[in-house]
Amino acid sequence: MSEPLYLTEYMKVKNMGSNKQLKWSGKRGDLTKEFGWTIPNKSIIEFLVQESQKEPLYEIGAGNGYLSYEIQKYGGETIPIDIEIPEKTWSNVKEMSYEKLNPKSVSRIILPWPPANSPMGGKCIQYLSPSVVYFIGKSNSNITGTKEMHELLTNKYNCVEEIELPSWTDNPTMFKKYVR
Repeated sequence: MSEPLYLTEYMKVKNMGSNKQLKWSGKRGDLTKEFGWTIPNKSIIEFLVQESQKEPLYEIGAGNGYLSYEIQKYGGETIPIDIEIPEKTWSNVKEMSYEKLNPKSVSRIILPWPPANSPMGGKCIQYLSPSVVYFIGKSNSNITGTKEMHELLTNKYNCVEEIELPSWTDNPTMFKKYVR
């Protein structure tokens, strides 16, 4: 398995200059628009492919479906959904809300960068009550989700896996596997 395309493109841009230069040059914006905020590496993709062999992973808030694309490319099973699908997608993203899913049929969800200061992530976890949550974003931060969502994960789940991912800022992006 080779490194994901986004990581390769990210490294080219990241090596060009400072975070401030990248932000204002538009290159960060171009890449986040094309791929999303999650910059997956080979180890995370391999991990999620293995995890999806047990049961399909529902990617909630999938955006253009790039993360699911990388997982599916290597034989993983994901079901990416989003309430608003961009014009260009990497995978077959279903236009729907998590509230349309049957909680009894969803046991594993990926929450990649839940919207900042939005209750969506916490409400999704409460509604679906999955046995496993794969969170990607900034830990204990309103940048991804809310304080309440992070408290819900901490109080009702055990973090059994934690891996740092590439990030556009000096504050690392984290991948965390939470198990109820």
